[in-house]
Amino acid sequence: MDEDLADYVAVGAREDLDRLLAEYRLGAAEVGDRIRQRQPARWASGYVPPPEFLVHVSVLRPHGPFGCAGDEEALAFCGAVVDAMVARYGLDRGAAVDRLNRHWSGTGVWRYFPIRSTCCAAVRCM
Repeated sequence: MDEDLADYVAVGAREDLDRLLAEYRLGAAEVGDRIRQRQPARWASGYVPPPEFLVHVSVLRPHGPFGCAGDEEALAFCGAVVDAMVARYGLDRGAAVDRLNRHWSGTGVWRYFPIRSTCCAAVRCM
């Protein structure tokens, strides 16, 4: 990742960014220069993917017991993963939440974590 984008996380296409900002009730004035856009590389087939939008980590907020869930969709996704862990492995819910947070959060490091159930972004977990 470019050095100037080290503290930014990918949220996806323009509609994903718009949905995130709407959920947070943020407009251009509140976000300021904490949004970046980059053009992914052309695929070997010649296809040019649409631009990808990134937000500074300071824009993201934790949700529920998952300190890294950046929005309500991520919260629902993490809850579904925990439910599956409880059902499949017989863990109690607290242990499953702890394992999920430990796996995706790391300890003081940047890791990949879902912002939406269909994409991932690097988010610092506190």
